[in-house]
Amino acid sequence: MCIRLRAVVFLAVLALPLASYALSPEEAQLLVKQVEKGESAGLDGLKRAAENYDAEALYRLGALLYDGRVLRRNPEQAVDLFKRAAEKKHAAAQNALGYLHQHGIGVEKSERAAAQWYERAALLGNAEGQYNLGWLLEHGIGVETGAEPALYWYRKASDQGYAQAPMRIAMLYDSGALGDAERGKADSWYRTAAERGDSMAQYRLGETLIRPNAMGTVSVEAVVASVAEGTAWLEKSAAQGNPYAQYLLATLLTGDEVHPRAPARALKLAVAAAEKGHVGAQHLAAFLIESGQGAEPDVATAARWYREAAMRGDPDAQYALALLLDGGPKEIRNPKEAANWYEKLAGAGRHDVDLKLGELYEEGRGVERDPKEALRHYEKAAEAGYAEAFFRIATLYDEGRGVPRDTRRALDWFSKAAENGHEGAKEVIARLIRPRERWDDPFGSPFGGSTHGVSGSSGFMNSWR
Repeated sequence: MCIRLRAVVFLAVLALPLASYALSPEEAQLLVKQVEKGESAGLDGLKRAAENYDAEALYRLGALLYDGRVLRRNPEQAVDLFKRAAEKKHAAAQNALGYLHQHGIGVEKSERAAAQWYERAALLGNAEGQYNLGWLLEHGIGVETGAEPALYWYRKASDQGYAQAPMRIAMLYDSGALGDAERGKADSWYRTAAERGDSMAQYRLGETLIRPNAMGTVSVEAVVASVAEGTAWLEKSAAQGNPYAQYLLATLLTGDEVHPRAPARALKLAVAAAEKGHVGAQHLAAFLIESGQGAEPDVATAARWYREAAMRGDPDAQYALALLLDGGPKEIRNPKEAANWYEKLAGAGRHDVDLKLGELYEEGRGVERDPKEALRHYEKAAEAGYAEAFFRIATLYDEGRGVPRDTRRALDWFSKAAENGHEGAKEVIARLIRPRERWDDPFGSPFGGSTHGVSGSSGFMNSWR
């Protein structure tokens, strides 16, 4: 239920005289719960206390107006009420004003004013204000950057049990901002943060513990124990929906030396992380779905996840998607889109993709047939040593497609392909050296029509096909 009130109601209560009675935080919270249930007694109680300039009531009403779930949202009015409470040294209200100034909500944005309000709250012992002030100091927002002052306030917040503070302390140490000699202190703070429920700290701690090589020379039992503890932390993080932990767990469950294969759970975790935008998880989910690990193969769904990762710049996903679109089942085949992805990858220097593009241009699949363009891509792939590229270039020279027919150059390319293990090229060379197939002038003798349907062409290929 949403209670609709006119802003003037709250403006009016600020003009009334101060009374002696102060509402306790517990009493104020009970009244807020009544308001949230739609009970008018709760709102009436807060209004009466606010009319007496009660700081807690002013703060609670401001919070309700800012939140907007019960009362009509009015950030500007919330700022007014927070200011009245802040003047009475209400630390939470001061912290709230810092947040509103920092983000420009209901008031003109001012990071400097935000820092001032956070400092006032911090000095009054507000843990969230201490944390927020530390964050501004760490990043130099509204104040001069200072790792040491940031650490001071983060520690203050941590001492009061503020859950996020230990993680920031760990990251400060880990970053070297407090000096390289201090980096070693990060691990204990990561553990503290993890124990307080920070999902990123749990992920970071788990990731470290599952890597035996990071532990130096230790016993097998110690490695197993460390991996088990690390996995448990990853499970805790994943249970909180952390996509990094979900992805890492998924990769472990596809099978390693310690974790048993559990493809169905791996797929579930990968999809959960993929839905949160984790690129690696999107690629992994696509691979598992395409290969039928954890569920029946579904190329359409696999292509969807490959595309999600591809659109976010994952080159391996772009290649996998192009392969599916180029040679996958008919219902998803799209050679034109495949060619676009191949072109994008080729532009980034992927020579294995040049080989694929050469095939498309040679065969006219998804692009206009263009033997010269095919040759250009094959030559790029040949520079990287691909035997298939050698073979393809040989066939173009042998049959005179895209280049003048040159059987001597064709033989050179067939030889290079054979030397690099290409079985088709080996067969061509083997047939040429058999006595029964020799001729007086092998480089000028016709062998018949082209295997590619090019009228009047001939070449080595037709001697063995």
